[in-house]
Amino acid sequence: MLYAEIATAFVAGIILIILCCWLFKSKQKWYVRLLLSSALGALIIVAFNVFGIIKLPLNPMNAFIIGFLGLPGLVLLTLIVTVL
Repeated sequence: MLYAEIATAFVAGIILIILCCWLFKSKQKWYVRLLLSSALGALIIVAFNVFGIIKLPLNPMNAFIIGFLGLPGLVLLTLIVTVL
């Protein structure tokens, strides 16, 4: 249930940002790339939590860090969560 609410929030955020970009007629290239990488980061967190590999909290900041930094971001968050 919690994953459905978070997924709905991500979709609503994506739609809101695309709508703002369309209204202001700015270039959407980096917006779309940022949104797609964040969505991919969220999917990676969900996959790791479902399979029990790593238990990371699913929130927009963690999804952004993993989506933006990739594997180093995943290692960084894993170290932060295990140490703290």
